[in-house]
Amino acid sequence: MAIVKNKRVWFIVLIPWIIFSAFTVPKNNSKVDNQTLFTIARSKDANEIWYTLNTNENGDLNSVNPVNVFWVKKAEDNTIEPLTWIQNQYAYGIKVLETEKGRKDALKFQFVSYNKRTFELKHVSENRYGVFTTTNNKEIEVTKIFIQIDGGSFWLPTVSYVKIFGLESKTGNQVVETIIPSNNKLSDDKNLVSYVSKTELK
Repeated sequence: MAIVKNKRVWFIVLIPWIIFSAFTVPKNNSKVDNQTLFTIARSKDANEIWYTLNTNENGDLNSVNPVNVFWVKKAEDNTIEPLTWIQNQYAYGIKVLETEKGRKDALKFQFVSYNKRTFELKHVSENRYGVFTTTNNKEIEVTKIFIQIDGGSFWLPTVSYVKIFGLESKTGNQVVETIIPSNNKLSDDKNLVSYVSKTELK
């Protein structure tokens, strides 16, 4: 029995390692392939959270887990690690909302830590998907998110602002939306939108 239990433990440990070791890490934040949707960077360190596309054998979105979310530890030689259970449930994980019946190429989701903003993952062109949101009544494709953290605790970090970088769907203009929490509560946030240079999006 002990041998069987040990094999099960090793199986549980090895599966995440096998899955995440298969990902290729581009050298910068730009979307250099069709699988990378967007990244989250933080002021705390150089490590990033990556969001990549997950489809089935037919090329349709994986209905159970449409987006792979994992760490790219740039401060640790680009080591790839899965989110911890706490990070996935309370911080950087996503919650898939109900999708339109019959659609296999689009779905909506929210971050588990922020339910005031809805994002849509949808098919853009052959073999390419993008993540979109609406700001100032305009649709933008999200390319990067930056979180400025200034102190606080593990459970309640002090978030000074969040920046969402993206491209307007109709014009291709590069835009950054800054979300400023009120008393560190994103439920009472303020939003500022401005145009940015190409270098800021890299």
